[in-house]
Amino acid sequence: MSEFGASASTGMPFLSIPPLATSRVSGCATVEVLDPVSDCWLSDEEFQFTGIDLDQWAHLWLADLDRLSARQLALSARTFAHDAVKRLLSARKSTAKIISAALLPVFEGTCTADELVAARALLAKRLRSRLRLAYEVEAVALSDDRSALRWVRRTDAGACVISDDAQAASGEDLANTSAPQMFPLRTIPSAPEMISQGAGFSGRTADIAKALTWNYRCEIDCELAGQDALALDLNFNGECEVRHLRREASGRRQLFEALACHQINRAALWAAIESSESGDKLTAKAPASGASRALDDFAKLATKVVAAWCEYRWTDDHCGVRAPGADSGLAYWIRLQAEAEQGEMTPTPSALILECARSNDSLVWPDIKAGSESPPAIALTPDTAKGNVRVYRFPQAGDAGRIGTCGHLRLDFSFSSPSVLKVGAACVHASVVRNERLSNPEDRRTNPAFVYRTPAVSFSQDIHPANVIARPIGIGTWSREPGSNPLAAVLADVFATGSRIESFALDICCAFRGDSETGPLRIRAPIAHIPASAGNRRTVVVAQLADAVEDFLAAESAARQRPVLVIGLDLYGSGSSIPLARFSTLVARLIRPRGRQS
Repeated sequence: MSEFGASASTGMPFLSIPPLATSRVSGCATVEVLDPVSDCWLSDEEFQFTGIDLDQWAHLWLADLDRLSARQLALSARTFAHDAVKRLLSARKSTAKIISAALLPVFEGTCTADELVAARALLAKRLRSRLRLAYEVEAVALSDDRSALRWVRRTDAGACVISDDAQAASGEDLANTSAPQMFPLRTIPSAPEMISQGAGFSGRTADIAKALTWNYRCEIDCELAGQDALALDLNFNGECEVRHLRREASGRRQLFEALACHQINRAALWAAIESSESGDKLTAKAPASGASRALDDFAKLATKVVAAWCEYRWTDDHCGVRAPGADSGLAYWIRLQAEAEQGEMTPTPSALILECARSNDSLVWPDIKAGSESPPAIALTPDTAKGNVRVYRFPQAGDAGRIGTCGHLRLDFSFSSPSVLKVGAACVHASVVRNERLSNPEDRRTNPAFVYRTPAVSFSQDIHPANVIARPIGIGTWSREPGSNPLAAVLADVFATGSRIESFALDICCAFRGDSETGPLRIRAPIAHIPASAGNRRTVVVAQLADAVEDFLAAESAARQRPVLVIGLDLYGSGSSIPLARFSTLVARLIRPRGRQS
């Protein structure tokens, strides 16, 4: 076998049965309930179900139908429940036909119409003897002469093995191992869990531009199989809604209610059958009226399920649509790369593959830590990069082993953001997408019918950095000479780069140092306070401040000391009472104006 999506010996593609639903189903179902005491059907009751895997319900139903239609039970029951057995066998045949008609190629464009017809016919024939096989194999492939099917099963260790039809029927040990990542995983993935988020800063700095930058980090808990990807959508400066437009599959409501009726009543029905004198070995001498009625009830239920399943149409039931309200954002696909050690069947995580799916500007690569506990302790090392894809390797095999083989990961992403004047809020959405990018040699697209996507989850609130610069930052020398006002230059830079700035507030005090230039500042007196106002104009404010400073120096008797200005500057966005950024100690040295000696 090829270790990709087609058989090297047959040249035929792999096919599989798509799921009834690629997301969990919730809703009400009106169910007729069987009273186990009186063995009578009661009036309809309404049941509320949440987070149901419809395929698990279907698997249980097929297993029950297999058991009810088993040769021994069918033959022994025909003498007293002939009509019920006939309807059960008819339901079995119809169900096999319905399921096999849904068979599809795993990858688009890999199967001709004739091949698909032949595979469906062979599958229907095989399912008539064992319906639950539909959920016990991962995929099928035609033999070279199109006369038989080959079966792909998943072992308990997670590997995939291929057998021919005879081996599958006999239950023999299967051979010919194959990479599991080329076959769709037929279970609904678990949604990621958002653990924590925060804003970080690189530390105090004398550089205003650096002081305004910040990092956004988020910690996410998820489980990733080889067929999964973590879709991460990071957006700045606004709400970003990831809408999931669900298209209700035709007939799903009817099938949901029919399978719900089976779930509610199966225990009572089987109890009636198994409590008979001879149990499954029913005979004409021990007809067991309770068992006879239960078989008849099962037959009625089978008719209902088959009718609903016949009307059901497999469809791509949902798709994610990003509806941003943000002015900047990044999107990533994160996949877990696993490798099996020599002699081992179970792969071990060895790297994360990060693909930048969207970037408004240049590509941004985050720092990543991984582990199985919080906070993650393993810093992943960027290894290789090609275009918009980068591989992060685990440092050592031992570290990968600490994460475990099941793909359970605690991931910490740290993104370097631009200036807080451009990016003042961040939000992240995450979901797990299954089967969308299965391994295949021609890089063909996976059939959308096999793709699962969990609803996008996010933190309850966006993160807003509290950018407070507490360390004194020297901004130059203040004098009355034209163009020498350092605050004017700062304000000009701020308003030139920060389109989100609507207004600012200023507090200015005079302070003195001792004999040392680096000595502590001692605040002596306030000079001016200008509250935030949309009407603040930089030129007017700077002129007012220059006059206030000059007047203060003219009145200050201690002019021989080393005076400095301590400026508190708050920058505000539109309609917000919380500063986008706050400089608490901009420091400007003062040169006392000539001719105004005290």
